[in-house]
Amino acid sequence: LELARAVHSFVAHRNRCLEFIHGDLVGTWLNPWQLERNFTNPVQIEGIAHNAQQLLNDMTGLQDELSTHLHALTGKRSAEEWLQTLLIPVSRRLTEIRNVAAVRAASEAGVRPLLDDDDDG
Repeated sequence: LELARAVHSFVAHRNRCLEFIHGDLVGTWLNPWQLERNFTNPVQIEGIAHNAQQLLNDMTGLQDELSTHLHALTGKRSAEEWLQTLLIPVSRRLTEIRNVAAVRAASEAGVRPLLDDDDDG
């Protein structure tokens, strides 16, 4: 029963994480075009870093709980497979987003994008 509750909590939280990772907030304010040209807004990026950290904290707690229950019921190999397949990739992506956002939030705001040589203006 405890494992079932932990899995249920994980599924709901994983969905929130994936919505954040693939959502408009990250896609709008932390997209590759803006990052490559240093065209970012620290105010928006701070919110992304904060949200990513909160989601990551919750995921870490769920990982500890799931690991305990999965190891007890399924053994080391199956528990590790489950965690490495379903949980760890999401945690890694949240960590990447948080780290990039933290660096960009500490940077000066970009007033205008850096233009390529081919760009006019």
